Amino acid sequence: MQWLINHAQHDEDVSRLLEDMRETIFRYQMARRTQIDDQVLSMVGDAAIIDKLYRAQKAEYRHSNRDRCLKGTRITVLDEIELWARDFDRPPIYWLNGLAGMGKSTIAQTIAERMFADGQLGASFFCSRDFEDRRNLEFIFPTIAAQLCRRYPEFRSILIPAVRADSGIVDETLDGQMNKLLVQPLMKSGISTVILIDALDECQDDKPTSAILSVLGPFMKQISKVKFFVTGRPEPCIQNAFRHSLLTKSRDIFILHEVEPDQVNSDIQLFYKHRCSEIRSRRPGLDGWPTKEQLCLLTERAAGLFIYAMATVRFIDHNIKNPQTQLDLLIQSQESASEGRTKLRGDTTLDSLYMAIFHNAFCDNDPEDDTRVRSVLGAVFFATNPLSPATIAVLLGLDPGDVFHLLSSLHSLLILSDNIDHPVQPFHKSFYDFIINPNRCDNPRFCLSPPDQHAELVVKCLELMNQKLGQEQSAEGPAQMTLGYACNSWLKHLSSTTSIQKAKILPAMHLFLGGNLRFWVERYCTSFGMFNEIRAINEWLGMPQTPHLSHFHGVLPLQHLQVASCSSSLTRTGTSSASYKSQSPPWPISSDKAEINHLDQVLEQGSVGGEEQARLLDKLWRLCKDFQDVPESVRILDCDNISETIPMHVSQTAVVFQGIYQGRSVAVKVLHASNRNRSFRDFCKEAVIWRHLHHPKIVPLIGVAISPGQCLLVSDWVDNGTIDQFIKVNPDANRIDLLIDVVEGLMYMHNLSIVHGGLCMEKILITQSGHACLIGFGNATTAGSLQGSSFWNLFGDSGLCEQGDKLWMFYRGDEIRVAGLTKELDVYALGLVIYKVLCGFTPFCDIGAWGKFMGESRAKPEDAAGLGFTGGLWEILEKCWLNDPEKRPTLREVLACLRKIAPSWGNRQAVV
Repeated sequence: MQWLINHAQHDEDVSRLLEDMRETIFRYQMARRTQIDDQVLSMVGDAAIIDKLYRAQKAEYRHSNRDRCLKGTRITVLDEIELWARDFDRPPIYWLNGLAGMGKSTIAQTIAERMFADGQLGASFFCSRDFEDRRNLEFIFPTIAAQLCRRYPEFRSILIPAVRADSGIVDETLDGQMNKLLVQPLMKSGISTVILIDALDECQDDKPTSAILSVLGPFMKQISKVKFFVTGRPEPCIQNAFRHSLLTKSRDIFILHEVEPDQVNSDIQLFYKHRCSEIRSRRPGLDGWPTKEQLCLLTERAAGLFIYAMATVRFIDHNIKNPQTQLDLLIQSQESASEGRTKLRGDTTLDSLYMAIFHNAFCDNDPEDDTRVRSVLGAVFFATNPLSPATIAVLLGLDPGDVFHLLSSLHSLLILSDNIDHPVQPFHKSFYDFIINPNRCDNPRFCLSPPDQHAELVVKCLELMNQKLGQEQSAEGPAQMTLGYACNSWLKHLSSTTSIQKAKILPAMHLFLGGNLRFWVERYCTSFGMFNEIRAINEWLGMPQTPHLSHFHGVLPLQHLQVASCSSSLTRTGTSSASYKSQSPPWPISSDKAEINHLDQVLEQGSVGGEEQARLLDKLWRLCKDFQDVPESVRILDCDNISETIPMHVSQTAVVFQGIYQGRSVAVKVLHASNRNRSFRDFCKEAVIWRHLHHPKIVPLIGVAISPGQCLLVSDWVDNGTIDQFIKVNPDANRIDLLIDVVEGLMYMHNLSIVHGGLCMEKILITQSGHACLIGFGNATTAGSLQGSSFWNLFGDSGLCEQGDKLWMFYRGDEIRVAGLTKELDVYALGLVIYKVLCGFTPFCDIGAWGKFMGESRAKPEDAAGLGFTGGLWEILEKCWLNDPEKRPTLREVLACLRKIAPSWGNRQAVV
């Protein structure tokens, strides 16, 4: 062996031998690790919980046929990344930054395989715009947590009990997911690992700063043994995130498009030589092909883009056609396509290639053929999930063979199986970028307009539903799959249209609403998404561009939606909707009903107080959540008796209607969520806590209405509106008396060890008698029980607030993360309420949400000249805003101060 190493002529053989050994070891280690992990999982019985965390099943690096870097290529970048991964003195985040087509995902796949073989990789998530579960930001952290559970027993032993105790963790906001699913288990387990996220730019993220990176920043110091490898284009939201002070010092960056061109060109030429050699080995008569000149020309035209090289090889390596002829044709066509363009660089390189492939495929098309090409490609690019040629054919009303033949003409740009039932998808995102941009795809025969394509898909979905829904005999095979796609996706396509496409959609929409809407609701409309879906229809109907359908606006009021929801759930279980009313209660009675009722009776009797009462109340709502039941003392209302409902307010978690129940005006709060467990958990907590609040300064709960999948909370409607609305209409109202009412209501809750958790102007209503009452208990909880939770999530119920009010408590983000919701936090919010009621504007309203999230320091409101605060009121407010919660005043002190100044304040209006 020593003799072999000492001879330079054998270096290449040694290198190849070592690489093969490493590959063999990697394969063995991967198989062995997977085998061991599966054995451990079967022993501990936690597979079901881990499966629940796996939100994106095929996002992991080993669940795809992605290409790896060819041996001998990308050596510099691969070595640099491996050095970073091993050196924990380097920053914890590594950003592989590169333009479209530069091979980021190929590098990520190679790095993932190498790190797994070396025992460094903990988890990987390969994002993709083509798959709904892999472009959803909310699926990234749960899926990564599931992989870490399989990889590290110590991580699993910490996370599994946490998920078992609170199944709603999976549905937290990104901040909550990061904290509970990753940060806490990683801190406690102390494991050292690398987490890989590829193509972050392909996720749906409409924020100016990348949501994922924004969440990572604040937590990196807490998990110093964990590294994150991220790839993505230099999109503005990603660049903005990395510019923030928390991430600037926490990341390394490798910019692919700044690598020396000679080095990249050498790698690309090596790739061409290797792939052409493979083609020659399979196809006779290609000796001496391609020529050296052709290889140099292809390398030059690639202009550093590996996706160009891969696409040209796919075009050349046609199943039937001669590779030599294909190469000559491509070179000639591309020269024609690039005439009049600048020198081939960047996007222009890909544009000329894509135009050449289109020209070769469809040069003899007539206008009707071009329309068919755009329709089929529109289904490929804009479907909510990849569709098969067979499904596309049914949806568009075309022959499956014609669709497959059309797509086969673009085989070099698509991932297309020989099986007509397998999904088809673009080979690379750059193809999508090209075909929707008229400045790049400058031939209108092929350029796609996203709104127009979505409108065509809406029409095709509606036509299919109008044809198939309500039939006695259900569709089978591709027809059944296509109908399911149409029913589940047409609204998503509708939301992507503009007013210009309304006229095209109107006829099919009119027929659908007139005869098939009920069938769609009963069979395909998901229970928890129903209010969102119906609201989307009503919003579209209410737009000025749809006057011919205005009589359908509000077509499904609240009570009809409830019946439809029941019918939907019962139809799927084989129960007729007519028998629904005879079923009582709507959720199964659990064996723990007795314990639930016992706890409820103990709390109602008032025989316990303080912390013990809070403990029992906390246990009660958690039991209700776990066993899907409510105490018998909670009044169950009949949905059908709630009439004349009008939507008044919409938030992220609920819709509030005004309606009539048994002759009285009521407010109906309807919780909606995409996840059944989370919605019912929130409903149980709010209903149980509100049920046990009995005080003149708290709006009473009348009862609840429950149907399969829907949760309604009903209370009296308060005509005078919020305190903010009331004092604007009645500027001479006694503001101090109103604030005294607020403090008394809050004191009552605190005496029960219950925190309001969302106090702001919109959670204070004014009764007919002119008294202030508290409402909005979606965030209410027992003191401190949300310790360590996401403070972003704590305001999901504050959608009725003004922007300034909604952001108030963001300023105490660090406090919420450390201590959870506390009585002291309510005092902080109370100080802000007092200030706005008396001064007329919102404190801290000039600080953006990001500044509050990052704990941006900003001076508190100042005692400006002329405020006229007397009796120590200003001193009390300043104490309310102290950073140390323990130094804030008690509610009793605030109440005493307000009562002291009440006689002198009188009916004064806002002071500024």
